Amino acid sequence: HVATGHQSALLELHFAELNKGLVDEHVQHPRLGEVNERGEEGGTVDPVLLARRQNRQRIRQDGAAHARHADGRDAAIPSGHEGPRPTGGVGGTRQGVKCLHAHYAAFLAGEQDPVGEWVHEQLNRVTYTVDLSSSMVRLSGDKLALDFPVIPNELLADASHDRPPHPIDLTNAIGEVSDLVDDALRTQNLARPSSSALNVIGETGTALARLETGSESATESSVDREVVEELFRMLATDGVTGRLDHPGLLKNDGDLLPSLCIVVAIVRRLNCGAVTFGQASGQ
Repeated sequence: HVATGHQSALLELHFAELNKGLVDEHVQHPRLGEVNERGEEGGTVDPVLLARRQNRQRIRQDGAAHARHADGRDAAIPSGHEGPRPTGGVGGTRQGVKCLHAHYAAFLAGEQDPVGEWVHEQLNRVTYTVDLSSSMVRLSGDKLALDFPVIPNELLADASHDRPPHPIDLTNAIGEVSDLVDDALRTQNLARPSSSALNVIGETGTALARLETGSESATESSVDREVVEELFRMLATDGVTGRLDHPGLLKNDGDLLPSLCIVVAIVRRLNCGAVTFGQASGQ
């Protein structure tokens, strides 16, 4: 699987900026924002590029990958060799990321290379879209198509306005959606992806963007899986009245916990590491 020119440039730029520590977690980078994951002009940053916790950890681990690469390479050089000898680790560097192609080649050759593994995940990442509103849920992507027979308003229908929902009710709601996703994968003869991204669009997608950012004017928010789980826990520990009173929400947004149950179930079943709520203007 070979990266396109846009993909390759975007990956190289991302790691160059990571090494310099210049990427801000909540601000779209001016250069990264010029192309999206499909290589289209004027797109948004691939959400996974903003999941820096994981990537920074991999870069820290990369020093060990350089050492392993150097040890294996040097061991293969005949003891009587005379002349120039390679130095450094992957791609000739001793730390950080010099060339993603070299790291990916090392990973494909069987080496334990965390950066090469990351590149492999990006090139094979599946993207799904869930169109989510109070009266409709439609999931699509990678040949999967599912119109949910359940809508958010039917989940947690008996929720108390004053008390948080019972954990069993939350488990049942997420379980019901998870079963629907599993059934769709099975009947459509599709395998669960090892890594994917999720776009949550529709009126509820935009409302979730406002909830995550705390801004009434927000139209899009890119987060990782951990943030989705944090949002779910935040709403799940409050009654309906409290859930309606979060910064950024509009009066007509309603209770977003049932919708988050659906998103959480999809994220867990489809292994979504990156999630985008809402859509950028013009998309």
